[in-house]
Amino acid sequence: SAYGAPDVTVQGGVDGLKVLKTTQSSFVDFFRDDFTTLPDVPDRLVCTCVTATWSYTPDAIGGDFIARVAEIKNVLLETFAGPADVGVSSPAVQFTLYKMGEAVLEKCPYVKDIKITMPNIHNNPIDLSRFGCKNIHPHGEVFLPTDEPHGIISATMVRAASKL
Repeated sequence: SAYGAPDVTVQGGVDGLKVLKTTQSSFVDFFRDDFTTLPDVPDRLVCTCVTATWSYTPDAIGGDFIARVAEIKNVLLETFAGPADVGVSSPAVQFTLYKMGEAVLEKCPYVKDIKITMPNIHNNPIDLSRFGCKNIHPHGEVFLPTDEPHGIISATMVRAASKL
């Protein structure tokens, strides 16, 4: 830094952004070994609680941070869910997380880097026949979120340095 002044990094973020995707989500054709227990799931719920932290570029300092946080949050949500009328395919939480970070860097030039963490929050189907009720799948199911062991998916994406 100039004249021995410390470098300053300004960060922003969102925490506890709960999202649920009820369609166009799958997890199939993944790597398998002797310890694999997960079956292919061509249609599933995806539930997570997004934590995202980003650093602003130096020229962003002094701008409207409230508007920028709202814009970044909107980009994250739009990328996760897609348009309301058609959605967007999610072949894995890892893929969706990457696309969310990529979209923020693409659409928000004032973001230098972004770290996103998204734990898998599992939702298990409930067998209603145990209660004397009829299971009506595939037209409807009842799910119960669990706090059982789950994966925590996290990635940090950094804007490519300028070639100038």
